[in-house]
Amino acid sequence: MKVRFCAALAAAFTLCVPAYNAEAESLLELVAGNYPGKLADEVTADMNRMAEERIDQMLAGMENWSDDVIRKGSSESNLLLVQGGNEARMIIGAIRSQFGEEMTKQVKQASNELRPLLEEIQKWRALQATMLTTLVELEDSVAMDLERVPFSPNYFGIRRVSGTVLPPDGASTHRVKIVGPNFGSVIAGQEITIKGTIDGVDLGPPTQIPPHTVAWDLPSAVLKGKKDDDQIVTIPLAVSLTKVVDGWFYDSKEEIQQELKVVVLPEVVGTLRVRTEGPEYKWVPGDPVTKSSTISNDKEFVLQVLKPIGAGEPIEGSQRFTGEVSATCGTVKRAAVKFPKKVVLESEPLMQKGWIWHRWKGNDPVDWDYANRDVYDELGITVSFHSIGGGGRCDTGERCFLTPAELRSLGEVITTDVSDCQRMAKEGDTWSNDRGQFTTWIRGAALTDSLWTVTAKTEVYKEAGIAAVEPVDYDVKAGEKIPIDIIGFEGTVSEVEFIPRNGKPKSSLIGKSIPQGPIFDVSTTVGNHTMRYFYTFEYDTNQWE
Repeated sequence: MKVRFCAALAAAFTLCVPAYNAEAESLLELVAGNYPGKLADEVTADMNRMAEERIDQMLAGMENWSDDVIRKGSSESNLLLVQGGNEARMIIGAIRSQFGEEMTKQVKQASNELRPLLEEIQKWRALQATMLTTLVELEDSVAMDLERVPFSPNYFGIRRVSGTVLPPDGASTHRVKIVGPNFGSVIAGQEITIKGTIDGVDLGPPTQIPPHTVAWDLPSAVLKGKKDDDQIVTIPLAVSLTKVVDGWFYDSKEEIQQELKVVVLPEVVGTLRVRTEGPEYKWVPGDPVTKSSTISNDKEFVLQVLKPIGAGEPIEGSQRFTGEVSATCGTVKRAAVKFPKKVVLESEPLMQKGWIWHRWKGNDPVDWDYANRDVYDELGITVSFHSIGGGGRCDTGERCFLTPAELRSLGEVITTDVSDCQRMAKEGDTWSNDRGQFTTWIRGAALTDSLWTVTAKTEVYKEAGIAAVEPVDYDVKAGEKIPIDIIGFEGTVSEVEFIPRNGKPKSSLIGKSIPQGPIFDVSTTVGNHTMRYFYTFEYDTNQWE
């Protein structure tokens, strides 16, 4: 039996079960399909080990096992365990009624008709560990089918029970159906009487549904308040079957007593697990920002990134300064004149105004010699003011001088590296605009220009790979909308997996605009990067047959 989605409840996850089918797989067959060993061989070995044991003792042990399994299934909210225990009890009840005369025999003495039934219940015991790890669809657990059980051809007992699994909704009525040979029909020459009690309350005569079914509507007063958030609640259901067949000389009578557990499923039906993965954005090193200036006095340096964060959160490509800043000072190229004794920059007064003797020339011609000597001592060049004197230059009462052009002709015109770094320093760092702007000062008073460069390291917000977010789990209660907020940028994909307490997990992917899922209801947008998805789980017992 497979899940199909019911059109009546398109917005909810609805589990539907088709009508009774005698060829449907039983619970035992579903579990046995996952058994790691050879089940038949192991059951035979178990039967051989119990060969000396009395049959009624074996059945008593199996009843204790089924009680334990039902209790375990209830506390762990494992419907398969509970129903497995129920099926085992049904087979035990049938054996006691049909083979009462063999109860004191040893297992090895069981008749050919009884031994297959003993092996059948022993299969359940062998499958207990497998039941804990087997996942079946919920609708495959709501009914109990005994069609596979090798009863004798004239066995009139229960072959199928449905309606014993109830949702925790407090509905007024739920119907339990019991299927067996001619249970729902009137047959001449025989009378079948079926009685039932739930939690000690008489259910009264059942409704006949020809040809093989009877049904009771469970009283709401018995079910009221019997539910739990996390555990399965079980309610005892006792069924008594009596069949009387008219005979020529005396009537024949068969009686079967069965006790099952009606199951109320927990309100928490499972877990909605959200796994999200998508582009992982990180701040990674970017290209540094630099600014240079040739200065000899105070200078403000303002550096900016190209794509600052601004207000709000960073986006792909956003930039910011890291806080690591350096300032370096270097030389600059300047025009100069190289003389034998020194290099003079074009910007210095000597090359701007020329060489001017510090003395006034007197009447004595020897003063020219003194001027010649002073030029040589200072620059290492040889001149003769005797020949260039007069005419207003270096005459008596005047200063001897050389023009800038004359100086250049007497020296070598060059370019040279200059700096005066030690007289200046960086100070006054400030950050602004989410570290998108950096301001600092180079302060001081130098004798010559220097090339100052301020460098600030940056980082860029960019995709650095695909990352998975830690899964987030949400409890899902029957009938309640569960809001799930998924936050992510373009390219983010989330997997929503519904892990039912009873049934198989179902998953789906959610992308930017493709809300899907087994119990998806509706979605809406919340904020810039958030989608809110609503999921709903509904039990649909009208389809549980």
